[in-house]
Amino acid sequence: MHRLAESSYAGHMAQHMLLLLVAGPLLAAGAAGLPLTLAAPRTLRRLLARVRATAPVRRLRRPAEHALLAAAAQTLALWLWHLPGPYVAAVDRPVLHAAEHLSLVAAAWLLWAPVLGPARHRTPAPVSLLLLVGTMLPASALGAVLTFAPEPVYPPRVLGPDPLADQQLAGLLMWAPMDLVVLVAALAVFLGWLLRLERERPDRLAPARPARPGAPPAKGAATEGMVR
Repeated sequence: MHRLAESSYAGHMAQHMLLLLVAGPLLAAGAAGLPLTLAAPRTLRRLLARVRATAPVRRLRRPAEHALLAAAAQTLALWLWHLPGPYVAAVDRPVLHAAEHLSLVAAAWLLWAPVLGPARHRTPAPVSLLLLVGTMLPASALGAVLTFAPEPVYPPRVLGPDPLADQQLAGLLMWAPMDLVVLVAALAVFLGWLLRLERERPDRLAPARPARPGAPPAKGAATEGMVR
């Protein structure tokens, strides 16, 4: 994939989609934060513990704040590194290229952690749905811009033999996989939410049964009749 990315913008985009839609979700689902922290040197572990204990970081770990931070980080990383200037700079400088990939993985990990992470750290289902859909829309917009641009927006030297076709294929690679993965994840979150509601409050979701002829009215109905 790395060799393909060196000769084609579409290959580079496929590499980015693997980082965003495979590596990041797997790190989140595997709860990799704890083992990585334990594997760090003692000085770094102490520094991380002090940072986690600060008031701003504790606020950012709340569901709503975490969702806003994750959505902003994903959108910023995605748009920043696919602007012509930063993208060309990353292609020309290996250090920036490594920083690009690291930021994409970190943003994806941050995004998927409240959705796929340990149950005690997950955000409520409505927040997860808004988080997924809210981050899908900017990515789809960027993919649409690259797909429907009438001419290449990048220098020809960073594109394939057919620059416009390479850019359009890259836009489709961003557009279609991102939408598909996020929509499937959102549907799974929504169905899981409904199943939990059914287990916890079956009376809220069960359809009301009609009263049998001659049966005494329910307590709530009798009370309502007395009020009327």
